[in-house]
Amino acid sequence: MKPRQLISVIIPALNEEQGIHQTISSIPKEKLSDKGYDIEILVVDGYSTDRTREVAEALGAKVVSERRKGYGRAYKTGFYEA
Repeated sequence: MKPRQLISVIIPALNEEQGIHQTISSIPKEKLSDKGYDIEILVVDGYSTDRTREVAEALGAKVVSERRKGYGRAYKTGFYEA
């Protein structure tokens, strides 16, 4: 039996309360699981002032805060956490 591999999905976010649900829900978690993968969803939050963090956590994502600005910085933080 082949060991399960982990796929980390990194999502940078800043005040994405309106769209984070659709983004996370669009990840084909069941299909990937059926193919033998474990999935982790990491939302790198740039200190949103809305409910981005709460919505993401409610959908099972791990949320990591990043004080430094920038899309690239958020991805680097996500890679480190993964």
